[in-house]
This record gives sequence, structure tokens and C-alpha cells, in this order.
Amino acid sequence: MEVLGERPVWSMSESEKVSALDAVVAEKARLETLELHLIAAIDQSGARRQVRIATHLTK
Repeated sequence: MEVLGERPVWSMSESEKVSALDAVVAEKARLETLELHLIAAIDQSGARRQVRIATHLTK
């Protein structure tokens, strides 16, 4: 699987694969943290019903 703008995995050295995996794990953690912050902010603002509706419509 090739991600837009990224080198194919098959063309990477072992150290490049490890480095790329580290970057992916860090980015996932950053996005999950952002998701939790957004959920908390929405929860505090009382906009829960709108979020549930939007989430339901996209699934």
C-alpha cells in the first residue's frame, strides 16, 4: 500500500521502516490526543446533541 507522497514500504531499508513506524505511532498518538481534547471541549460546551447527530449521519 502506498500513501500519497510517501515512498513504498518495499523500497525502504529496515532502519527507514522502523523510523517511519515511529513517526506513524507518534502521529496516531497526537491525533488521538487531539480527538480527546475536542470531545472534552464539545462536551463542556453542551453541544453533545449536535455531535451525536453529525456522528450518526456519517456512519
